[in-house]
Amino acid sequence: MNHAGEQTPRNPGKPFPDYLAAETERVLNRCRTVQSEGTASFVFITAVLFSHVSVGQEGVFGADHPVENEGAMWGIIAAYRHGRAFRAEATDGPFGQAASADFAARGPGRIAGCFFGHVHFDQTLEKDGIPLVSTLNATTNRDFEGAPERIAGSRTETAFDVVTIDPRRRTIHLTRFGAGEDRIVRYG
Repeated sequence: MNHAGEQTPRNPGKPFPDYLAAETERVLNRCRTVQSEGTASFVFITAVLFSHVSVGQEGVFGADHPVENEGAMWGIIAAYRHGRAFRAEATDGPFGQAASADFAARGPGRIAGCFFGHVHFDQTLEKDGIPLVSTLNATTNRDFEGAPERIAGSRTETAFDVVTIDPRRRTIHLTRFGAGEDRIVRYG
């Protein structure tokens, strides 16, 4: 199912959905809508993306499978951030799609970060000047040795972040409740 509760095709060889054409098109259309609002209002918009798995698995600790069409999805995000054109050739299969966008006339957009949680581990990476931020899982299982110890019935039993974005200082404050530490992430 997608975020709207609609049935979506699945890749029978994988346990998790990939980026479907409709999902990629929604991101692309939102970027185009922001672009059409004009340059004056555009400077005040800061985008934030949330997904279960990272948009791009390269360098992500704990990544366990490739994601179909991640190149197309990331291409749109990076083109928006850097104010440039992007084109992905058509692909085949149940997740087949083509995508193109041109944000060159608008100039660079602001993306505070791309948040994900599939790997159950706190980490921050940067790709194309955009922070990729993952967060620890909210249950007591400790999937990796580097993760904080979890004790049922204590404050470390859970873990979640309250996210505050300061667009003037271009910082993201992640205030941790439960296991783990507070974090501050800067974005361009």
